[in-house]
Amino acid sequence: AYKNYGGRGIENKFKSLDDFRCYVTDFLGITEFEQIKGLQIDRIDNDGDYKPGNMRFVTAKVNSNNRRNSKRKRNVRTKKP
Repeated sequence: AYKNYGGRGIENKFKSLDDFRCYVTDFLGITEFEQIKGLQIDRIDNDGDYKPGNMRFVTAKVNSNNRRNSKRKRNVRTKKP
């Protein structure tokens, strides 16, 4: 929602869908849909914009780990007195 993207100042820096397609094919070297089927777009810098150099295609698992609210929980055992 807005608070997670626009509210944080995160913007889409591509001028058009064709601009994005050119980035995917030219910069990332992806020429066939099959190469990215089942993958998701991920921002490398989670606080950065959707722009060239800050995007990659990853699995859902990798993408879910690159979130502001995903923190590893430690299994800390304490002794009872």
